[in-house]
Amino acid sequence: MAITFGFFNSVNDDRLYNAETFNTYFEGLISQNGVYENVGDCLAVAAGSDGLTVIVDDGKAIVNSHWVRLTAPETLTLAAAHNLFSRYDMITLRWNATTRDITLQAVTGTPASTPVRPTPTVNDSMVEIALAYVLVPANATVLTTGNIYDQRANTAVCGYITGLIEQVDIADLFEQYESRFAALEDQLESWQETQQNTFDAWYYQLTQNLTVGAYIQKFSKVVAGGTGVSNIIPLDMAGYVYDENDIILPNLNGLMLQPDYDYLIDTRTTPVQMHINGQLTAGNRFEVIILKSNMAQTSGGLLTSARGNKFIHVDDAKPGAAHGFTVGVLGTTNQIAVTNRNLFRLDQIQTISKDGLTFTKNADGSITTDGTSTAGYVGVSAAIDKNAFVVGQTYTINSGKTSGNTYVQLTLNYADGTTDYLVSSNSPNTFTLTKEVTSALASVQVTASGTTVNNETIYPQIEIGDTATDFVANTYSTFTYDGETVPTLTDTINNIWSNDDAVSDLLLVYVVYSSDVDGDNIQY
Repeated sequence: MAITFGFFNSVNDDRLYNAETFNTYFEGLISQNGVYENVGDCLAVAAGSDGLTVIVDDGKAIVNSHWVRLTAPETLTLAAAHNLFSRYDMITLRWNATTRDITLQAVTGTPASTPVRPTPTVNDSMVEIALAYVLVPANATVLTTGNIYDQRANTAVCGYITGLIEQVDIADLFEQYESRFAALEDQLESWQETQQNTFDAWYYQLTQNLTVGAYIQKFSKVVAGGTGVSNIIPLDMAGYVYDENDIILPNLNGLMLQPDYDYLIDTRTTPVQMHINGQLTAGNRFEVIILKSNMAQTSGGLLTSARGNKFIHVDDAKPGAAHGFTVGVLGTTNQIAVTNRNLFRLDQIQTISKDGLTFTKNADGSITTDGTSTAGYVGVSAAIDKNAFVVGQTYTINSGKTSGNTYVQLTLNYADGTTDYLVSSNSPNTFTLTKEVTSALASVQVTASGTTVNNETIYPQIEIGDTATDFVANTYSTFTYDGETVPTLTDTINNIWSNDDAVSDLLLVYVVYSSDVDGDNIQY
């Protein structure tokens, strides 16, 4: 008979009970799962102060009718962030029938362009309740309060215990609240992006029309106080010429001075002088810092910038003299690669004969194939840096010919273990990248054994954008950027990327000269 009952006094051990029997006593009185609302800090989850950590405060809960008590805050360390995608981790209390315990766990989610929250496990051997979800952004090294999504009130995955009755199920209401909040976040982000794009477009058009050269110069002077030291300070710094729009920042022993009260500027003299109210006695230190902004219209052109996470593409750029260009990076080795618009590493290709075919590397970078193949898939190939391929970017592969038996192939291996073989035989092939690339190989080849090729010339090109442009032989160079040493590059610049996966920010500042009719002029 499928009936249980309790409790009665035992006579000759005929009424024996265990922990599970006792736990079932609370069914119907309190929730089978949930957090006690009035014990300690109710197991609240907060971002830790060091690295990817979270802190779970003290409190008490019921998991599968078994109680668990956390008497002091506990710190959990999350797995390292993915270098490209965000993910949700789940902070959970786990009841385990095999180990006969309840433990605090950080369940690592799956990185994705649109991450999905892990689902708590509920079966005969394991039951989990989710205290919180933690959004771990790509490349994150620390967490903030905004990354924590409290789930204690969500009865679908946890819920609160506040009395001796089953609690009202508010899972649908909680889901509606979170969905509405997420929609508002998306609307705000969209609005911010629209405003930023509108401003950038306005500023770009304004500065293009003005052909403005813009930069900030800093001048400074320090005077130590002492006997006979004058309180009249000439602004005679090398190269400095006073302008009423200059930003003047004087301080005495680190305390900022107020104009017209602590000091006056006398523009009747050359150089201009600063009159300080009071004497510079021994032990005092006076310093003035002046920032001069040059935004005047000149024939020099426009100072502008481009920014990317790991990759920057600039259309029709040219190098210039060795000044004015900076690459800002956050990472470790900071190895930067620079190319023109052709990503195919033709610089790695050499003239070679194999399997009945001769592949001749021509002076203009093109490749001529001649002979009859004695094997299948015969060709020449070159590796391309994986960070040249960015999710969401559009690329075009082009053979530069309209007939023949040779073709260009781009092989992309992805982080999910899959591979794409993208081919341009006698017409361009355009694609948009949707997955993270782990390695890339470009090749010129002939497929079938026995194929005859009569001095067929191919012009291999892989480039950013949805349009095939005229062939150019590729250029490729790398340098390690230390934040100070500026490289001198002489080749046309179109693509800049980091070969260091830890790099999270690239910044390119360049000058566009009004006299240049065929592209931006990038100066180092």
